[in-house]
Amino acid sequence: MMHDAGIRVLSFNVDTPEDYEKMLDMEVDGVISSDPLLGRKLKTH
Repeated sequence: MMHDAGIRVLSFNVDTPEDYEKMLDMEVDGVISSDPLLGRKLKTH
């Protein structure tokens, strides 16, 4: 819905691997986490 309107979607406070994977599945444009290495620790899409 937001992407259809040309709006970028960012997700804040994503601090667990499970939540990070959910955000990737939801196709957010960016993830902000307290753990700067979280994305590197996980498989990315």
